[in-house]
Amino acid sequence: MRRLAISDEGGYRRVIALEPIPKSSLHIDMRSGEEIALHEMDDAYYAFQIDEALFLGTREADESDPTCFLNHACTPNLSFFEGEAVLINHRDIARGEELTWDYSTSIDDGLFDMKCHCQSPECRKTIRSFGTLEPAQRQKLLPYSLRYLQRKYAF
Repeated sequence: MRRLAISDEGGYRRVIALEPIPKSSLHIDMRSGEEIALHEMDDAYYAFQIDEALFLGTREADESDPTCFLNHACTPNLSFFEGEAVLINHRDIARGEELTWDYSTSIDDGLFDMKCHCQSPECRKTIRSFGTLEPAQRQKLLPYSLRYLQRKYAF
């Protein structure tokens, strides 16, 4: 991932592109970490949900691992590739642009609720569990979601 860097600019950690990245040319494998049962999850984990009661992640952020610092956006430039825990850029990304994905496409515990700061014109203001989104929003996001969500909410 030499094309990416972790930046502290703006008062928060984020991942930025060091060079232009053409559409579909960046694949970020998110399949590392430990499996964590739903009942063990808390806000200290860097994790996403891979099945009904199972998460994948870590309690400690690896300061050198960009996957720990990919932030949310309601109009992201990354999404899950064919339902797998691999993020792909679904549009061109400019040099210096922050890399983001929609957290709602990877969680459905019914509890997740977080204020959104993405400032997108399409910002939902709150990041929520997939199942609590409006039906039209779920349908829009489903193709970009993890496979277990695609199976659960197939239309």
